[in-house]
Amino acid sequence: MRKTVKVGDMVVEFCANGATPLRYKQVFHKDLLKFFDNASKEGVDDAFATETVMELSFIMAMQAKGGDLSKLTEEEYYEWLSMFDANDIPQNASDIIDVYMGNTKTDSELKKESAPQADA
Repeated sequence: MRKTVKVGDMVVEFCANGATPLRYKQVFHKDLLKFFDNASKEGVDDAFATETVMELSFIMAMQAKGGDLSKLTEEEYYEWLSMFDANDIPQNASDIIDVYMGNTKTDSELKKESAPQADA
């Protein structure tokens, strides 16, 4: 899913796809899917959730830009963050998470109606 979000004074394009959790793990050495699973089951610390959303924002912004994503580093993440005020990304967390979660939704329709099952 691709979406543009106003973050502070900047308009940032984000892109989420099947590679997003893998790129996240490649750069930050943490499991994004485990984070969302834990968050849905038992909740997570606000500071940890904020940090994760900021990191996820970076990955999705870099995916939207394209280029060689295999060489992303944490240093580039810090440089990217320096373009924003401290609360810009956390204030837009719901929009940013919606972009990521939109990646798991489908727009496809069933090709045929379900038929009643035959008795065995």
